[in-house]
Amino acid sequence: MSIDGFSTEFTEGESVFGINPDLLVAEESTNDSKWGAFNDINQIKVTWDAQNLYVAVDGFIFDNNVILLLDVTDRDPETEADNGLTGMTELNSWRRNFVFAQDFAPEMFLATWDGNSQPRLMMYDGPNHVTEVPSSSFLTLATFQQSSPGRSMEAAIPWSLIFLGLSSEEFQPDLGTNVWVIPDGMSVLKIAAVVTAGADGTGGPDSAPDNFCGHTNESSDQVLIDNYAIVPLDTDSIEAVPDFGIEPKDRITFKRTPPVRGVECKFKNLILDSPIASPEEGIAMRFHVNFEQSDALITARIFDMAGDEVITLYERDPRTKNDPYDEEKDLWYGMAEDGSYVHGGIYIISVVLEPGLSRVQKAFSVVR
Repeated sequence: MSIDGFSTEFTEGESVFGINPDLLVAEESTNDSKWGAFNDINQIKVTWDAQNLYVAVDGFIFDNNVILLLDVTDRDPETEADNGLTGMTELNSWRRNFVFAQDFAPEMFLATWDGNSQPRLMMYDGPNHVTEVPSSSFLTLATFQQSSPGRSMEAAIPWSLIFLGLSSEEFQPDLGTNVWVIPDGMSVLKIAAVVTAGADGTGGPDSAPDNFCGHTNESSDQVLIDNYAIVPLDTDSIEAVPDFGIEPKDRITFKRTPPVRGVECKFKNLILDSPIASPEEGIAMRFHVNFEQSDALITARIFDMAGDEVITLYERDPRTKNDPYDEEKDLWYGMAEDGSYVHGGIYIISVVLEPGLSRVQKAFSVVR
């Protein structure tokens, strides 16, 4: 596999996105970015051999950045712990305004900026902390150049890195070569990519596969990445090594098959005045909404990252355009419906306006 910043050596069967079989439209649009076609992820590609995982991201990042997120560990069924990032909002490097769904916790990401030929591979090594992998440890090249077409970020990442140093090589007589054994809980790869601005703390206009809530054109808005491609590496589990001689596209699925148009979150005038709740400190998450119609009925609910409702703050509460804020109601201290305090972590506030059922969701933190 040639790593040259042009992904033409990947086959069609190594492309993550194809045609949605039910809708008969492309699973990933080449022009669904809130910043236009020149800041858009067009395709993700993935394949492998005995030594490396090969990945590519095609598209445009005109004066901006692209990040490919890789999650290879399963959640612990007993502790619900996941050895990866829950978001990028407090990272020591490549800090961005993205948070991740509870079932997606990347252990590494590959990132570059427009005009840079040497992407960075960053590895999770603790809460809100990543370490850069030495460039001598993997192969990578990017060729993005503003509006130039056919450009890509590519990498050949050794299995030893993908498996977080927990794997070992074994000789496979059938293949006549050494292969890397898949550690327990690492047989499925989850992948997503995002376009983002260059400054710390910014969000972005596009993700692939499409996230549920969509994006805005405001670079400061927080974005929830809650959809991803699912790539099984080993389907028979007999030898616990990656399957060879296959086309990944034949086995790729998604948490939710794209395209997803973000209809759940099309109303976007939800403002978090205080984006953190801390029960012990008596600090409430506070929010307010703005809307165009003269009056509205508002419903506000809190959900956890698994999508389960935690509490209904109020339902069909009447508000007016000139006075939409109720300081005694538009807040939450972290208490569930049963009166107990929730665990620390990322939660979602969902606000629905009637008539029209316009909806917006935003992520925030509970600190315990």
